[in-house]
Amino acid sequence: KSAELDNPKKKKKKKKKKGEELKPLFPAELIPPKGITTFYAANTTEKSYDHPDAKNGIFTYYMLKGLRGDADNGDKVITVGELHNYIRKNVLDTTKNLYSSLPQTPQLYTENPDRVLLRLP
Repeated sequence: KSAELDNPKKKKKKKKKKGEELKPLFPAELIPPKGITTFYAANTTEKSYDHPDAKNGIFTYYMLKGLRGDADNGDKVITVGELHNYIRKNVLDTTKNLYSSLPQTPQLYTENPDRVLLRLP
């Protein structure tokens, strides 16, 4: 069992061994029940922003692009971790560009980042 959460305040990333639990950044009431994977648009101290060229938020924009195949690492399979990494990188890059001092950092809570979400044709 492992829980994965991004911590934007960490300067150095320590490699976590499989099965090693990370400390949640969220209040207990925001932690989903066991077995549930949750994508959060931002951490609890940030705003989430609308996409300037789309009719939804920046997080949703990149989640949809990722699910359409942009999150694939080339193996025609998109996992929870791949989707989160794609969303996080693009949301951070976009919001740092648009709102330099107020970025948006998507978060992930999951026990299984290797869970397959979809297989591409």
